[in-house]
Amino acid sequence: TSLQDYVTNVSGSCSALDAGCLSGTYGIDPTGALGKAILANPSLPMFGSISSTASEFTKQQFYDGNQFSGRIDYQGDTNKVFGRYFFDRYSDPHYSPATNGGASAAFVAVRGFTSPTHFDYPSLSIGWSHNFGPNVLNEARAGWTRGVGDVASNNSGVPQITFDTGEVEFGNYAGYPQIFHEEVFQYSDIVTLTHNRHTFKMGAEVHRNYENSEFNVGRPSYEFLDSLAFAAGQVEAEAAGVDPGQIDPVTGQSLGSAHLSSNIRGWRNISFGAFVNDDWKVSPRLTLTLGLRYDLYTRHTDKYGHVTHFILPTGDNLTERLRAANCFVDVSGATGFDGQPCNSGFSAARGQALTTGDHNNFGPRIGFAYDVFGDSKTSLRGGFGVSYQGEVYNPLSNSRWNPPFYSFDGAGCSDGTNKIGAQFPDSCVFGPVDGSAPTYTGAPANMGAGPAGSTSNAFAGNIQGWNPYNSNAAILTGIVFPNFRDPYVYGSHLSLEHQFAGGLVLKTSWVGTFGHKLYRAEDINRAFGSVEANDASGAGDSWCSSSRQIRVNCLFKRLRVWENSVNSNYNALQVVVDKRMSHGVELHANYVWSHSLDERSTWHSGATTSNGAAEGFSMDQALPGLDYGNSIFDVRHRFSTSFVWQLPWLNGQRGLAGRVLGGWQLNGILTIHGGFPWTPYCTDSSSEKKCDFNRDAVSNDRPNQPFLGNSFVNNNAAFEADHPGFNLLPGYFSCGAVGASTIRGCTPTTTTPFEGNLGRNTFRGPKFREFDFSMFKNIRVTEDVSFQFRAEAFNIFNRTNLEQPSATFGVNTAQFGLSTLSYPARQIQFALKMFF
Repeated sequence: TSLQDYVTNVSGSCSALDAGCLSGTYGIDPTGALGKAILANPSLPMFGSISSTASEFTKQQFYDGNQFSGRIDYQGDTNKVFGRYFFDRYSDPHYSPATNGGASAAFVAVRGFTSPTHFDYPSLSIGWSHNFGPNVLNEARAGWTRGVGDVASNNSGVPQITFDTGEVEFGNYAGYPQIFHEEVFQYSDIVTLTHNRHTFKMGAEVHRNYENSEFNVGRPSYEFLDSLAFAAGQVEAEAAGVDPGQIDPVTGQSLGSAHLSSNIRGWRNISFGAFVNDDWKVSPRLTLTLGLRYDLYTRHTDKYGHVTHFILPTGDNLTERLRAANCFVDVSGATGFDGQPCNSGFSAARGQALTTGDHNNFGPRIGFAYDVFGDSKTSLRGGFGVSYQGEVYNPLSNSRWNPPFYSFDGAGCSDGTNKIGAQFPDSCVFGPVDGSAPTYTGAPANMGAGPAGSTSNAFAGNIQGWNPYNSNAAILTGIVFPNFRDPYVYGSHLSLEHQFAGGLVLKTSWVGTFGHKLYRAEDINRAFGSVEANDASGAGDSWCSSSRQIRVNCLFKRLRVWENSVNSNYNALQVVVDKRMSHGVELHANYVWSHSLDERSTWHSGATTSNGAAEGFSMDQALPGLDYGNSIFDVRHRFSTSFVWQLPWLNGQRGLAGRVLGGWQLNGILTIHGGFPWTPYCTDSSSEKKCDFNRDAVSNDRPNQPFLGNSFVNNNAAFEADHPGFNLLPGYFSCGAVGASTIRGCTPTTTTPFEGNLGRNTFRGPKFREFDFSMFKNIRVTEDVSFQFRAEAFNIFNRTNLEQPSATFGVNTAQFGLSTLSYPARQIQFALKMFF
């Protein structure tokens, strides 16, 4: 590709390679040495332009690990004791993540950057059961598990470099190295008491969690318009995790001591649960189950005292409280921008928990089983229960990004590149600052690189840096308010089961689960229509300038808050047919017809909502109901069946013929299901406001419904580039424009802020079909020794099962609606097991 063709077609940044293109788009002086050289050589070849959306054939194929386990058991008249130890260690020195910190241009291994990984998962469990008599049994268990997950960067001197054109990046994810070491100690005790028609169970368990982790984002990431801008050193934006040092409480700007830094945390918490349960046999045909469980999940504390709170003044609602905040950091004795004492902002909470706990987690349980005809062949079962979710550990630990101890910052480069000082709060330090030759190894030697050796292999060389006076935009936070509650789910089912002759069992069930107060991330510092209508270019570096956007409170940028704002419901008809092993044949078949709906299906969110299927922030944080739709894991129809057939001849394995022809077993698993939902949405990174249809400063908006409706055919041809007649095109969507600008491949309709009327997750991805087959040969050597040879083929017919299509359009429209990845092709493996 020539330089001329790259600029006009591949990047599409200019209609022609001329002086206006260089000065207006790239900020390159056409009369300077670089500008003159570019204009004089339009046919200069552009090397290394690799599309990140190209089909990928292999990845993550290396595994180097060891696994072993041991168990000891003792069983006496009244005591039973066991002990088990399991260890799993593996590594991959060539690992390349599927996404580079959420970025689409992920497969950096083709550039020579890999992320070596190391994982350890040892665990120990012991148990003791004691009978105190015929009616009382006590079961005590204790355990320990450890999880070690380390992800490094093979060249920590190169920062993460991304391109708006979607080309494959340079450098590992800025969040590597990433180190998580977690230990959990647990103890439980359960007492079972039988009395007359009642079987009582009661017990309790305690978990103590220790997490020591490092996740610093201390290697910055740099954004460039395209490869030409990269070659010219024209940085578009920078993001990095820093220790902000001393912060001006009014402006949030660092006062000259901010630097790239480690972000070590020692999180601690305890979970406790207790229950009582009664199985009451009311009559020979009816059994009732009544129970109550209590759960307590204490909130995080930090071993190093780096817990943060976000304080808001009182007010009628959250928006008004945020608008009244007058300080970036809550410093005692400081004065806010309104001349009043600080009443709000980020606050150090040394020695305190991250937030208040939820202490009313009572979950009742009720169930029944009824023998319909009294012949033990037809049963009617049902139940209802309330369960609480304590797995909020990861989201809450995201508070590690919050000021004043740490700040995940961004700079828009409006003050230029490599300019240091308080007068350049939006300068991007790319380096080497002094113009010397770049280095990628050795001690950090660039402005803002932090102290040498501050974390293992995190910083190196001289091309990483940070302006110590950059403002603390805090583009990624993890705020938890005091009223955060544990999510809970109502679970219910009703089933009818009948056993036919020959050991065949048919079970038909209705299953319903209804989630409440589920959590998700939300940017509370945005509002509908807040971006100025004339901001077609995205001009202006201040997120509260009149030329760009107006936030609820201009002291802050993005305020990612964990909220209990999601409800969900799942209803399913489940049909199961089981034939237990008899005459050498075992059969299982399952069919599920279900529907799952929610406002959000995942808890995690970074900068926008591109988490898989436009998950993350809502389209409009004030109207979360606009996002109510199919869950991203909703599959309307799913069928699976499996069989085991022990071939009936010569199983005694006598003589040569018996040894060869006897002992064979065939197994198979067939899986069929419909496509997963997905949502077309716009993300035009060359000017993020072009895709911000409702102008709330987050470019994740859904367009209007296209002329073909709110759904699309999901046969494989629709997602393959070699069937253009079936493909979904971005031009089908009417998605508006901001000012005079339009979105490439999108039909403009209005310049007025609007919420797109295309529903969330109304489109369906490719269907899935797979058949796995295996053949076993059992070889008896003696009465006590035998071998089993296995030949196993996964996806034996080698069917191409496509993954979800690219859901985004904007700058990169070529792959929109197409699947560039597929599930694994046919895999064949052999194994030999010894039994003794």
